[in-house]
Amino acid sequence: MTLDKAAYERAVLAPAADAGGTPPADLLVRYGLAGARRPGEAAFAAHLAEVERLWRAAGVRSRRFRPLTDALLAAHAELAETGRLTWDHFVAIHGEHEQKAKKWVGAQIRALAEAVPCVSAAMARRLADRSDGVLTESQVRDQLVAAGLQIVDSLWRIPDAPAGGRGLRDALRTLGLDLSADVVFGKDERQRGFHLRGGFRLDSGESLTAETIDRRRRVSSGRSYSDARKVASDTVLTVLEKSARENALEDLLLWEAAELLRGSVEDRAPLPLVIGEAVTLGLAEAEAQLLALSLLEQRGPLSQGGGAAVDAEAALADGRLREAERLRGSLGDEHVELAARIDRASAEVADVIADAMRELASGRTEEAAALLDEALRRAVDDDALPGRLAAIPPPPATEVRAGADGGVVAVSWTPAIVRAGRIAYRVVRTAGRPATAASAGHAVAETGGNDARDPAPPAATDLYYTVFGRRDEGTWSPPSAGAVVRCLPEVTDVRLTADEHTVRGTWTVHRDAAEVEVVRLDDDRRIAAAREGFTDTDVTPGTIYRYRIRVVYRPPAGGRETTRGIEAEMAPETAPREVADLSVAAEGRDGARIVWTAVEGGKVVIRTGHVAPPWTPGDPMTVAEAERYGTEVTGTPVPLDDGRFAMTVPLDGADRRYFAAVTVGGGEAIGGPYASIRAVAPVRELTVRRFGGRVRLSWIWPDGAVSAMVRWVPRGRPAAPPVELGRQAYLDNGGYDLDAGSSAGRVEVRAVTRDAEGVVEAPSVRASIPAAGQKVTYEFRRRRRLFGRDRAVLRLTVEADTLVPPLDVVHGTGHTRPLRRDQGEIVHSTPSQRITPSVPCEVEFDVPSGRRSWLVCFGPDDGSVILNRLRGNW
Repeated sequence: MTLDKAAYERAVLAPAADAGGTPPADLLVRYGLAGARRPGEAAFAAHLAEVERLWRAAGVRSRRFRPLTDALLAAHAELAETGRLTWDHFVAIHGEHEQKAKKWVGAQIRALAEAVPCVSAAMARRLADRSDGVLTESQVRDQLVAAGLQIVDSLWRIPDAPAGGRGLRDALRTLGLDLSADVVFGKDERQRGFHLRGGFRLDSGESLTAETIDRRRRVSSGRSYSDARKVASDTVLTVLEKSARENALEDLLLWEAAELLRGSVEDRAPLPLVIGEAVTLGLAEAEAQLLALSLLEQRGPLSQGGGAAVDAEAALADGRLREAERLRGSLGDEHVELAARIDRASAEVADVIADAMRELASGRTEEAAALLDEALRRAVDDDALPGRLAAIPPPPATEVRAGADGGVVAVSWTPAIVRAGRIAYRVVRTAGRPATAASAGHAVAETGGNDARDPAPPAATDLYYTVFGRRDEGTWSPPSAGAVVRCLPEVTDVRLTADEHTVRGTWTVHRDAAEVEVVRLDDDRRIAAAREGFTDTDVTPGTIYRYRIRVVYRPPAGGRETTRGIEAEMAPETAPREVADLSVAAEGRDGARIVWTAVEGGKVVIRTGHVAPPWTPGDPMTVAEAERYGTEVTGTPVPLDDGRFAMTVPLDGADRRYFAAVTVGGGEAIGGPYASIRAVAPVRELTVRRFGGRVRLSWIWPDGAVSAMVRWVPRGRPAAPPVELGRQAYLDNGGYDLDAGSSAGRVEVRAVTRDAEGVVEAPSVRASIPAAGQKVTYEFRRRRRLFGRDRAVLRLTVEADTLVPPLDVVHGTGHTRPLRRDQGEIVHSTPSQRITPSVPCEVEFDVPSGRRSWLVCFGPDDGSVILNRLRGNW
């Protein structure tokens, strides 16, 4: 797979740089792989590395490419970090991009067809370019024509302003005319229709020629005009005569028409509006479209010097000095100042380059590089400067550090301080002594950073890591090497397994290892080992065995080197036995207690899940198969007096939970019995409110509960049968009313849920209910007096012997009787006292004056007394 660098730069880099520096979205196009067949992995990786080097070189060589190459390298690093530098990913992105590009081009063409009648060939090329190679220009043209758009292949070149152009415009303004041809034919005749292509001619057939101009001159000389109009008319005719002699009449009239449309073009008016203005002038519609399209394609200052000056000005502003120098020869005499600026810039860049060469000759390489970089920024299109800059080697890196970590060597360094360009570093690995050239030894990495890793260094060998730096594709710096590194990697991925009579070990060993030694540490016994593992058959179940695993290397110089070793341990286990029984029961409000019988062989593990386990008790299986069911219950089993074990675990949620016993040992497992329980949370915030013999209950329902069992237990009497209350009935009634009579007692509420395996009740929640309060009847009577204010008499009566609690008499005024103490004034209070039915209680007290007032009694809020007010004098 060969990369044509020049073709890639022309087809990919240049268009992307000119389009704003955005990398092509199609990864096959971005990496120069469009149309290529699937390469091998090595060829694909080599191609990507070559493209990356080309990007770096282009960014250093040309300021034009630098923003693009920075973006390309950043995107390349991201693809590498996320593992997407693959052919399959490129092809997938290509397919997505192809669909998006076709959809975008189609949308653009539809928008153009709705807005304009015609487009230029340049528009077709731009649409093809924007598709990033998905569509050819020919395919885009076919779609444009199919959409009803006319494609204009040859646009008019808008000529520069003629000599005396400003005077011509002033003269036409004085005469109230638009075009110089109006002086010859008249404005009205011109507005009836004219053509510009091939020379100015009216729809009537008359053409603007030297003869018609001369004829108009003779007619004009015989007429009497005011001085101003006479001078203006003669000025226009003089310009026409001069243009006729120079065969430039068509250019003159084309320039005039362009000037009339210039305002709309510079205001970014849409194409149909500009065409309409040209048609209003009288220009034939086809030519009006051509003129408007030409102006929009060549949008710019139409009368300020023309193409060469504009291009030279732009090149100078962009730092394309060599392009500005090339255009300098095309500048007219009116652009003396621009030419002088180009000459001055050329001289300044030449002086900078000369200074750089003097610094280089004096051995001050970085000063020379800084000067060349300055020259390159001012002349980004100078093809020689990037090579000169790249040829200057940067200073070497410093403080190179290399260290082995297992089978990997990490290398880091302090980058050189440079004054120009970006430095890429190459890390070279050599054996025996440091590398003296970047091409020597094994290239471990090339990076723009300051660290690298060698993933596969040789073992038991003196290794040196040397760092070289260069400006992109340039000369390498002097070497900078770290201290010697010697790798003796241990085995990795050590895994020990055991059954009742055997311990087995496996590992991964370095490719350079000669052999592996295994020693059992408990008795210092050498265990026979192969390169990939060992088997120890002289073991006893229940005993922990410790092993040291060491790797033996044979250096190139001869001898034998052994690593310190890795330690690992394993205990053989007896074969597992099935658990005989297991039970589970609720424990407290949100827990479960699991109980099982101990076994002699293996370890019992309790696993839990939301479905029954897939095995039948006694089924043998692998440990991995057992672990696929649910999760292991964490906790410490507690031995019981009867030889069983128990464990208490919390229950979360309202789903049914299964608990199963599994016995593991010797790398095997046996499924055991299982049992299930459903966790139902209790009701919350149970409250009671007594209203005489009726008690209103309310609570908060737990999730999953469908009903509740309510039980009333009167004090000193048997409990009433429980009543099941549906959740919806509770919600419809706003609670539950219990007929408790006057007795005290307690109420128990238990949430209930149902599933496929039956009814599950939550722990009960209890609340105490006080006895109903005693009924006390009261009335107020008025006791009139001859002198002073009348007094009130409170009379209390009861139906049975009653200890009446303290009462407050509240006096209120207004139309409404007080319903609470705070709605009036307490004017009297009675102490706690015992009253019998045969001896009522009467109390006399003063009452504040007032025409409309109320007296009301209030007792304690605990419901211990029920006050009944009779009508009286208040």
